Amino acid sequence: MKVIKGTDKGFFAVANDTARQLSHCINNKEEWYIEWGNETLYHDSNHGSNVWEYYFKQIFNKTETYQVVQDYTELVLLKNNSFRSTMNYIYTNYFILNEVTEQKLSPNYKLFEEKNILGVHIRRTDKFLIGMYGTTQKHAPVDLELFKEEIDKVVDAYDYIYLATDCMDAVEYIKKLYGKKVIYNINAIRGNSTRSIHNNFKDLSGYIKGLNVLTDVILLSKCKHLIRSSSNVSVTSLYLNLDLTHLNVNEKYLNDSEKEIL
Repeated sequence: MKVIKGTDKGFFAVANDTARQLSHCINNKEEWYIEWGNETLYHDSNHGSNVWEYYFKQIFNKTETYQVVQDYTELVLLKNNSFRSTMNYIYTNYFILNEVTEQKLSPNYKLFEEKNILGVHIRRTDKFLIGMYGTTQKHAPVDLELFKEEIDKVVDAYDYIYLATDCMDAVEYIKKLYGKKVIYNINAIRGNSTRSIHNNFKDLSGYIKGLNVLTDVILLSKCKHLIRSSSNVSVTSLYLNLDLTHLNVNEKYLNDSEKEIL
């Protein structure tokens, strides 16, 4: 058995590292146990010791004999020799929401099933800090005006815009442009300037931080099309839904290629 630990990265950076570790376990027909502890940014003593279990079910019980692994590893392609298809297979079959999480999120699904919704993901805050957290110039935030240009090309075909962003300025900008057409998680705490939620706001519940970003990823995956920043958040929504079409503004305007993860 392998015990897969977390790291102090953002939620879906940790989740995608875990998915890569799972690809090796699946390929080797090896059992695993996921144990994201207080080494993660989302540990919350009010919700228990294992962050994974705040949101997801375990597939196997932990045994006494195990090997500990964590952090990044290369993905083993399992489906159609495709990175995205393999990640979809892993997320669909092994990232199973627990009952509490499902009860919190499922009331939102009906709107996305009945309406034509455009997803927009805008990543800012600590992405301005080039050279930190692995951020390169190609990952830098794209001007909000360029998001407007891309949204304006397609917005008339949609009933709503679902906006997911870590930045309060982006919320206000998009709301001012598109008014009541914009829907978003009103309960989410957002940063501004270079202050990200996951690396700051230490007094905020780690559980709530994780739940907010998990909500955004799942709801983005239920949109009909996605205009997005380069981010583990928005790329994971593509893993959840193989039919979700998308435009990456970082790729278009900053030449950020994602061939290795899509």
